[in-house]
Amino acid sequence: MWTTPGRLVVLALVCLFGRCEVVYGGSALKGVSYDGRPLIVNGKRELLFSGSIHYPRSIPEVLYPRNVARHHSKARHGGLNVIHTYAFWNLHEPVQGQDHMKRFTRMIIDMMSKEKLFASQGDPIILVPVFCCN
Repeated sequence: MWTTPGRLVVLALVCLFGRCEVVYGGSALKGVSYDGRPLIVNGKRELLFSGSIHYPRSIPEVLYPRNVARHHSKARHGGLNVIHTYAFWNLHEPVQGQDHMKRFTRMIIDMMSKEKLFASQGDPIILVPVFCCN
């Protein structure tokens, strides 16, 4: 899959359950598939080790943009190559039924680019809209 060890992926690993958008170093990733074993990305199998950030439960000082890079680095050193978080629709879809995933996706990619994280380091950003009922 990706050649550098210990990369982090943003926003979810549920790409098997929905359409996913992938940004990889500024260009689209060529192929992601699944055959019941580890994911295959660009023809190569990759085991993904994940941790999560529940940003609504975190204090602002933890998620302040300059700290994101520090958490990213600590997660890598801890052996994680995936960080996932959730899109809480009550925060990102202010009007029920109006899909704001495009705006949310752009916000995440812009933040990652501004902070020079993930895609700019060669790491993929996977954004997965998973629609479910509460």
